[in-house]
Amino acid sequence: MRTWIGACALVLAAAPAAAQKPEVTQKAVPDTAGPPEVFHGCPLEGVATVVHRQESNREKNRTTHPQAADIDSSATLPAIMEPGYDADRWSGARGASIVGYVVEVKRGSRETVNCEATDPAFMDTHIALVADSTKISEAARIIVEVTPRWREFLAERGEDWSTETLHQTLLGHWVRVTGWLFWDYEHANAAEHTARRSGTVWRATAWEIHPVTTIKICPEAPQDCD
Repeated sequence: MRTWIGACALVLAAAPAAAQKPEVTQKAVPDTAGPPEVFHGCPLEGVATVVHRQESNREKNRTTHPQAADIDSSATLPAIMEPGYDADRWSGARGASIVGYVVEVKRGSRETVNCEATDPAFMDTHIALVADSTKISEAARIIVEVTPRWREFLAERGEDWSTETLHQTLLGHWVRVTGWLFWDYEHANAAEHTARRSGTVWRATAWEIHPVTTIKICPEAPQDCD
């Protein structure tokens, strides 16, 4: 049994918590549909003034679903988590669909990509995934991000991707997350694979899925997401 968040609605059957199982309701959302490029007056580049950051923000704010031909099938979570310098391991022009265990869901911060918004509705949601549910240290995590553009786009179609709802429904579950690969250069020195000086490492890699365009909760084990 499969549950989709984005393409499908999450509905929990009326049963005791331990016995609740997700139900599936199909939604007619075309793969070509996506958020508008200008979001509440905020352009794709946000309010960044440096060219490199403007380009980075446009990637974070992509408004299209990756199609089947865009998905890099070799970019599985175990492959992404392989040790070693990985800045050139993947391509930001490709999408990915990975299965991981959710260990954290939290609100992002004020950023140029979202035009320095402070309203939670206009801030990113950060979801931390690990490949092994028994190894959840920060240095074993990949960060995937839901953007406010995709959150509002799906809300208009009856889906709740608020940080609070994602925290309630995803934490402690295996999920399949699909979206665009993104190299977050700003956090390369906080990543286990690329940190070059002493400091706090709070992620395995600076690669992300950002933006996330589809989330599916696995019924039980990770292989149930296939």
